[in-house]
Amino acid sequence: MSHRYKDTDKDRVINMYDDDVDGDGVLNIYDDDADGDGILNIQDALNNAKKLIGRPYEQLTGEYRDVGFKFGGIVCIDLINLSYEKAGIYFEKELRDFFNKKSEIFRNKSWNNPDDRCFARRVENFEAYCRANGFILKDDKNLSQGIL
Repeated sequence: MSHRYKDTDKDRVINMYDDDVDGDGVLNIYDDDADGDGILNIQDALNNAKKLIGRPYEQLTGEYRDVGFKFGGIVCIDLINLSYEKAGIYFEKELRDFFNKKSEIFRNKSWNNPDDRCFARRVENFEAYCRANGFILKDDKNLSQGIL
């Protein structure tokens, strides 16, 4: 996860907090190649997801100061977050920023907010973010299960 704390475009904003990791003027979430490495985000994400095969499931689901995650365990949403981070898209940042703009789309706001360390690891928050931004695919008959 060292890529989180690098500054790819040398603008003095580390990648985890940078709206435009590669400095091309296109926001990461709308940039087909957010990290500017010449590989499309979806291919970067798939390549990175393959590298996560075999990682243990994080049984503690974030409890006890994320000790399970610190020892290499992941939960379902971590697959998406970690895969796309290496492509230059930081969903943790995206969700937190979106909460500040449209908090009403997130449930249980009294405890479910960006100050909570597990906020970006909740599938319901990721789904709410994707739905609000039109990133949910409609029932596409051409979709099928695949193998990484």
